[in-house]
Amino acid sequence: MEVSGDTKKYLENCLSHYSEYVSVAKIIFPDAYKKMIQYDQKYKIQNYLSEYDDATKVNDIDLQISILKQGIKQGIYAPMIYERLSKAYEKKKNIESAYITCIAWFETDFWKLPNTANGSLRILKRLKRLEKKYHV
Repeated sequence: MEVSGDTKKYLENCLSHYSEYVSVAKIIFPDAYKKMIQYDQKYKIQNYLSEYDDATKVNDIDLQISILKQGIKQGIYAPMIYERLSKAYEKKKNIESAYITCIAWFETDFWKLPNTANGSLRILKRLKRLEKKYHV
């Protein structure tokens, strides 16, 4: 998937016109909202984040990557997970995986939801920076 300039404008509009965009997004992307509810019912995000924080405190990047990948595999809808995974890959000098992780976020429907717009904009910025800096 190619992330175009329109993506940035859409996300900025989500933030500028949040209430209107949420109303419309619930109609256009009902499956994404259902997946969020299902995830919350199946998993306890606080336990997940606590496990990640423990790995961060001991600076175990490989464990951080493993935990973040598991969250994505389980269908987590938080953009910060993709952002953190991309950062961890970049720390390990695995630029291709950092880039692929950013792209993977935009392959989900979650990026289209107004409540993820801030995180999506950060991932988009990271994606563009990786493209520019590393020519990926």
